[in-house]
Amino acid sequence: MSDFLDRFGDQLAAAEGRATSSVQDADLRSGRLRRRRRLVLSALAASVAVAAPALAITTPWNPSLERTGIDQPVTATNAAVSASAVDALGVLRRVQSEADRERAAPLVRAIGAGNQVDDVQTDGIRSVATGWALVPAKSMQSGPGLNANTDVLCLTDGQSVGCSPTSSAITNGVGVVSASPTKTSIAGLVPDGVSAVRFMPDGGNPVKVTVASNFFSLSVSQNARGKTIKAPPGYEGGSEIPAPPMPVNGTLQWLDNDGNVIGPAHQPIGG
Repeated sequence: MSDFLDRFGDQLAAAEGRATSSVQDADLRSGRLRRRRRLVLSALAASVAVAAPALAITTPWNPSLERTGIDQPVTATNAAVSASAVDALGVLRRVQSEADRERAAPLVRAIGAGNQVDDVQTDGIRSVATGWALVPAKSMQSGPGLNANTDVLCLTDGQSVGCSPTSSAITNGVGVVSASPTKTSIAGLVPDGVSAVRFMPDGGNPVKVTVASNFFSLSVSQNARGKTIKAPPGYEGGSEIPAPPMPVNGTLQWLDNDGNVIGPAHQPIGG
């Protein structure tokens, strides 16, 4: 195409030169024609560059929502996530992407743990960080036989699940706290306006992390030790055994861009 335009322009320039018998005029006109061609081609390239907007995912998504043979089946719904949740969490105001689906698919199988969550709003599932997914649902029982709450937000890493009614989640967040023999780990969802989270473990140094996609995750190299529990029947090593590691006690704070404490100023952890 470029060679054709060049040849065509040269032919036009030559024709003009013959008509005016002025080599200088022909060269000038040929130069103007080449500049016009460049401008036209540049405009076409710019048009092509903006003519392909990003496409939203419209294909229904039906991920597995329970661990086969372990949990009761969990239903899904195409009901929209509550307006209050969307208003409070910017991550819900962006369109669900293929990356959300790919990263969240292996994690949301754990949402059926305990047979308490149901009516998962699959269109609202978001990957908030590597190994973590936000899962909205329309129903959650806080205990066997208790009435279900409507509009809940859950956070899962594929092993642990933390859920809270939306009304509480948008003011107090959603957290998952765990402990190992060497550390305490805390992950959570926080509403818009929270730029960082600071955890102050009892007897330890504060840890501060930034928030991205309404999500944070942190760890401290401490846990609560020294507790024991009653030994199971048949245990021959004594009446008590060491208890599993427990999270270290401490206080969690939300911080704004200026480092000011906002929201629920002091959230106890552990204890």
